[in-house]
Amino acid sequence: VRFNPARIIYVFHLAQAYESVGARERALAAYRDTTLSFPGTRLASEAQARIDTLSRRGSGFRGMLPEAPSASRT
Repeated sequence: VRFNPARIIYVFHLAQAYESVGARERALAAYRDTTLSFPGTRLASEAQARIDTLSRRGSGFRGMLPEAPSASRT
């Protein structure tokens, strides 16, 4: 299959789908493909933001959960 730049949006959506089912490494790879294919675009910026977020989180189920606020002790 030849690369077609018009189809990169599908790679971005594929990355989102991988992320939603917890396939973190596959999502990261697809987001990286997006950033490399269209550097400097809004889509590449969004993909880079997702890469940054996924790279900061831990692995496994707990890493997929948003941070819970710490309990305040008074």
